[in-house]
Amino acid sequence: MALLLLPSALLLAGCGSDLEPVTGVVTLDGQPVQGSSTLHGTVMFYPESGRGAPATGMVDANGRYSIATGANGGVLPGRYRVAVDVAEITPRPRGEMPQVRHASDPRLANPTTSGWLIEVGSGSNHFDFAVDSK
Repeated sequence: MALLLLPSALLLAGCGSDLEPVTGVVTLDGQPVQGSSTLHGTVMFYPESGRGAPATGMVDANGRYSIATGANGGVLPGRYRVAVDVAEITPRPRGEMPQVRHASDPRLANPTTSGWLIEVGSGSNHFDFAVDSK
């Protein structure tokens, strides 16, 4: 019986993710974006082919991001259109929607107008994005 289970266990052990890690830094007007409770930076990768899920990364307090597809870190190798958004969020009284102001150029938050097209390859990938305030 154990011999019958061995091939199945080996197959499962060999199954892995084809996702590749993607990291980088986002700067706003030349300084790393310092993500906080009131300043949010988001990096989004959209497959150029239009097939597949977009991948997203949140900018941390040091301006760094790492991309994840759903709950899994990384993206499939291929070409991606990229959108980057930096927004200031002002809390409002309870029950009211917070006020959101784009700190970066809104064209960069749209993958079709940002101008960024990148190629994710096998292994580690690092892409930095410099954005200007509007």
